[in-house]
Amino acid sequence: MARFRARFWGIFAAGYAVPLTFTATNGHHVFEGKANLGALGGGVYTHNGSVTPLAMESTYNSKHDHGTFVLRRPQRGE
Repeated sequence: MARFRARFWGIFAAGYAVPLTFTATNGHHVFEGKANLGALGGGVYTHNGSVTPLAMESTYNSKHDHGTFVLRRPQRGE
């Protein structure tokens, strides 16, 4: 399960949870999931990505929005 929170225009706040399905592949984990936020929330959002010991990368898509999340473990000295 992943939980997302957002603030829009400094006024509106929203949050939702996405159930994720994980599959182990070649030393990393691939995941996917979707959540229906309703018409006011942007409809159905799909999430796809992968996780390794050093990074998590994910994309999200809906009818009106899309984007990418990238988290990386910092290197020494950063």
